[in-house]
Amino acid sequence: MLELWPFTNFHDLNLDWIIKTIKVYTKKVDDLYDFGLYDFVERVLTAHPEWTTTVMDGAITAAKINSTFLKEIKNYYVTPEMFGAVGDGVTDDTQAVQDAVDYLLTNFGGGHLTLVSNYLIHGTVSIDKGNSISGPPRTRRTLYFESTGEGCLYKDNAGYMFSSNQQSSDFVFTNIQFRGYRDQYGLGYPNTIVFDCSKLIRIRTYGCHFTNLYRIFDDSQTVDSTTNQQSNRSYGDTFTFIENVYYIRRLYDCLISGATIEECTVPIKTDPTFAGNVNTLSVINCCIESTQCAIQLTANTGVATSIVELEVSGCYFEQNGDNTIEVLTDYVYGAKFTNNYIAMVKASGDENMI
Repeated sequence: MLELWPFTNFHDLNLDWIIKTIKVYTKKVDDLYDFGLYDFVERVLTAHPEWTTTVMDGAITAAKINSTFLKEIKNYYVTPEMFGAVGDGVTDDTQAVQDAVDYLLTNFGGGHLTLVSNYLIHGTVSIDKGNSISGPPRTRRTLYFESTGEGCLYKDNAGYMFSSNQQSSDFVFTNIQFRGYRDQYGLGYPNTIVFDCSKLIRIRTYGCHFTNLYRIFDDSQTVDSTTNQQSNRSYGDTFTFIENVYYIRRLYDCLISGATIEECTVPIKTDPTFAGNVNTLSVINCCIESTQCAIQLTANTGVATSIVELEVSGCYFEQNGDNTIEVLTDYVYGAKFTNNYIAMVKASGDENMI
């Protein structure tokens, strides 16, 4: 039997039509939400125009939410403004974003948080969702952060933007601007980090823009082998003025694809003081320019860091220090470098691939 959550009042719905739509347009029920709120509502209203007398034009108003079905949809798609956010980039909206996240996780185990303004996150938002694999069924939903094109998360101080009180998984961020503070002299706050990857795993970002931040995917709080920076995916993102896109102690099965990385210090870097490992890291079809070193996987003397299955393919490199990629460790098991191109070199001499 299909579980058509969060729709609970089935007596008003044409179940045959709903089930047919799911079978035609999705492979599993969760895929239903990937089409977006308005796309699905439009399909429903086309089939049942009697359910509402107004036309959905992209704005959610009380007048338009006048049926049981649309009320249920509204519950699953929320904005921080519904929980008191100001969205002016000046007022601290941390608590409003936290309340929106808590509402979705408590009631549905996931859902869609739509960002429509510029939100100042002065504190840390805890996405205390639990692990979708080992946790109860409710934790197996995905939590989506989506932008209408104007959504921006701005952090003006040190610390994590997102963390958790326990290992939690399955988050999707789409078309969002992540921005840190930068003064008139080009200086920002140190240690302004987006994701605490010692707690958050299986993060997916699509078409996001990260700028003026210290780190993006960071697991510097990892202390032993019980946690990994695990199964993170970056697709088509832009990174500018970042210290490290990935800062790694322990990593398993991560991908960065189609990214533009420019004016970053060392985009992908291991912690040289920690005896960790990099297990399956892929950097595919990226443009990486103007860094000190594009990829630096190193270990201090006496620190054992292993590299297993590193792939760098189809990338364009330009002005990335004397070495585009530095692998300074005695433990490398499987490395693949194919179809990469190095353009203009530093004036000091030839730029090496590795």
